[in-house]
Amino acid sequence: MDYFDEEDANFVQPRKLRPLGEIYADLDALVLAISSSAVGSYDQEWIGADVAFVDHEEERFELHGWSPCLQVPSPHFLVLGWLMSQLKEIMGEWVDAGNKYEFYGRLGRSVNVFSELYGRDVPQAAVLLACAHEAYALTEQFGVDGDLPSLAVSFNGEIADDFEGLAGQLMPLRAKGVRERLEALGFAL
Repeated sequence: MDYFDEEDANFVQPRKLRPLGEIYADLDALVLAISSSAVGSYDQEWIGADVAFVDHEEERFELHGWSPCLQVPSPHFLVLGWLMSQLKEIMGEWVDAGNKYEFYGRLGRSVNVFSELYGRDVPQAAVLLACAHEAYALTEQFGVDGDLPSLAVSFNGEIADDFEGLAGQLMPLRAKGVRERLEALGFAL
């Protein structure tokens, strides 16, 4: 159905959301690829939605002249950039201008929390799977119409997950759940 916007007399097309079943199937395929080391690499630091996957943390990091931005320092930053591009393709229009800061912010924070719990030198696949696990959690939170709870305005890299009351406790719990899955796949952390 087209919506008519009387102010500028343009038709506004609704988002075309992929069925969630297809997204879950693609996430499953992505996890299998990661588990079998069939991953790609990004050619530089991945920067988007106020998140930067970088080799090391910098004191003063600016994104498009705007600071601060969530830095995700990791020796695996190039493959994490590849993972972000894969997730962008998988999610399609589910991730939009209104929720991209929440989506990518949560993915970045999941890597930071996982690294804080288990160290920066964990196997590459473990970090990628931890991030993919958070992508599953985010997909579960999307409503039928594609609404991910997010802030309309955000300062200092804040995301809605910061204000969920248990955010400081939930992210480490999700990271610990990843550890159990990784150990089942044969990774020792």
